[in-house]
Amino acid sequence: MAESERIGVKNCGSCHECPLGQESPDASGTGWRLVASSAGVFLWPLLAALGGSMLGGDQQNGQLVGGILGFGFGAGVAWVLCRLVSSRTKRDTESL
Repeated sequence: MAESERIGVKNCGSCHECPLGQESPDASGTGWRLVASSAGVFLWPLLAALGGSMLGGDQQNGQLVGGILGFGFGAGVAWVLCRLVSSRTKRDTESL
């Protein structure tokens, strides 16, 4: 039985000297990684859609298809980058 279950107290995770603070791993989405992944997930697909619509030419159909394909490409790249940042964060916290 864990110390927190025996005492009946929830772990706040902020106290490093308390045995309750040592039970849970650090949060993976903090600091610059949280900001980068949030901005990447939001901005990268939008910029890729804008670029795709610019490459689509002067016709509206080409711009629409280019924007849709660019957005799909940007969303895929953002997903891969977030997975890489997330897996790196997990490795960093496991090594602590």
